[in-house]
Amino acid sequence: MTGKIPLKAPLGLRFILEFAGLQRTLKLLLAILMSSALDLIGIAVIFPYLHAVTNIKIQHALIEQMPHPIDQSLPRTFLIGISLLLLITYVMKSIFQMILTRYQSQQLANLTTELTDDTVGHLLHANYSVFLKLTGSDVGSTAFAGPIHGALVYKAILQIASELTFIIALFVAFLFISPLPTLLGLSLLIFVGVLLYFFVIRHTARLGRRQSEAENKRYRLIFSMISAFREIKVMGLPSLFESFNREVSTELEQVAWRYNFNHSLPLTIIEAVVLMSIVGGVIGVVAVGIDIAQILPALGLVAVATVRLVPAVARLFMALNSLRFYDESIKRFQGMRSELINARHERVQDAITFSRDLVLDRVGFSHGDKITLDNISLTIEVGKSYGIVGPSGSGKSTLLDVISGLQPAKDGQFKCDGVSVDPYGSQSMLSLIGYVPQNITLIDESLAFNITFEHYPDLARLKNVIRMSNLQALVDSLPAGYDQSVGENGSRISGGQRQRVGLARALYRQPKILVLDEATSALDPITERQIANELDSLKGDVTLVMVAHRIAAIQNCDEILVLNHGRIVARASHEILLEECALYRDLYCSQQHSNSSAADHE
Repeated sequence: MTGKIPLKAPLGLRFILEFAGLQRTLKLLLAILMSSALDLIGIAVIFPYLHAVTNIKIQHALIEQMPHPIDQSLPRTFLIGISLLLLITYVMKSIFQMILTRYQSQQLANLTTELTDDTVGHLLHANYSVFLKLTGSDVGSTAFAGPIHGALVYKAILQIASELTFIIALFVAFLFISPLPTLLGLSLLIFVGVLLYFFVIRHTARLGRRQSEAENKRYRLIFSMISAFREIKVMGLPSLFESFNREVSTELEQVAWRYNFNHSLPLTIIEAVVLMSIVGGVIGVVAVGIDIAQILPALGLVAVATVRLVPAVARLFMALNSLRFYDESIKRFQGMRSELINARHERVQDAITFSRDLVLDRVGFSHGDKITLDNISLTIEVGKSYGIVGPSGSGKSTLLDVISGLQPAKDGQFKCDGVSVDPYGSQSMLSLIGYVPQNITLIDESLAFNITFEHYPDLARLKNVIRMSNLQALVDSLPAGYDQSVGENGSRISGGQRQRVGLARALYRQPKILVLDEATSALDPITERQIANELDSLKGDVTLVMVAHRIAAIQNCDEILVLNHGRIVARASHEILLEECALYRDLYCSQQHSNSSAADHE
């Protein structure tokens, strides 16, 4: 963005103009003025040309003024000459206008890119809590459609400026040539414009709101269908979702044809009104007995002007129509963008290292009035492993969020190697922590890219984390090795392999602390045990902090924390907790009973 435009425009228009910037807008307006001037020149040269080709006296007078007189008997040669001159003028005009049009198109495409990049940047730098309020489908639909609609609105604004400039200049020029018909024509266009605004354009805003709502319904529906595709197939729900889709498609269809119909009305109506006016004028001239030949040049000029004026007026109203139609979408886009900007997660550059311990001292966290973590004190030592268990809602994942810097602690303090630190605001903590969630997101790219997110990864480091996460067997089984695509969301590999990819992804960043949030809870007990053994092998090289639903995944940790109602109610090794902590023992026994029942059932 280059500068801001101070103006009292509607909120959506003001946002687009301010984002586009003063410098870009002034350059585009200058290009528009130049284009309009070329159009006026194109019309202006027609008038003397028509006089010259229809008036013999003018031809001979012009020939006499030439420094090297042409044979008076060859006016045809003169006509050919000025016709070629007119042709060259129009060719040059067209070339310059194409250059100006190309520049405008590049700037509009650039604006779309800037809006998209700006939105993605704000998305990536927003704090985690904002995504607990916004739905993924709404964010996706608004972030995708908003920049496109924003560029269309900016184009409409420029179109309005362009067409208004040309129309005003054309009418000013015609006022000097023929004042009365020009004023009559202007009055007629103003009358038609008022009718179009009240009966067509004003109602387009309602269509725009319906379009925005229907588009968001479509995105939510597609998002839910993709997320729940297995359930839809297994439970025989395709017809139900087809019905949902038809409802949304019907709504979009209704909006589309009504908008397209409204969009075409200005040109149709204005063309009809202008044609009737010209025909009515000719009939009037003939009725009063004026020789039509006397007004032929004027009629030719009116015809040429009309060919350019009618589309200009029509495009003006079409642009106004577009502004009204996309207004709701721009408001939604601006609202989401403002929310993301306000939720920007700023971090400070610091020099925090983790060579001894990370201490949590009376740390607390709450959602509104609900206390999620209460007076948590904990020392995480380098090279050790820590397991966290507890009933659902006890605060396990929230504790990981606070340690990882996803959410800010409301109370207490942190010290890393004796230095006070705020994980939520520390830039250094990002390089210290690797994170493995329960659900690993994979994209339809190579295994190597899904681990590293780099097109040219460090191969030595990649091979090392493949070994550490026990993925070598998978790599050996793939035709292209780690260059093989894993499919959308890892559809070509197993659940256990997906979790190992997530582990390798975290290890590739060479973290000091590896945080796992129920990373094995969706796996079968055998695969969970295998991954638990692989994690055990990492002890000493990296500090492990693991939340687990099943105790089997963390029972070999150096220390296990038992959480309940946001408090640490016990901490010790697995064996000691079985003897001394009733809650831990109940959790363990219930899981053992569930496993035995499942085995008997099989």
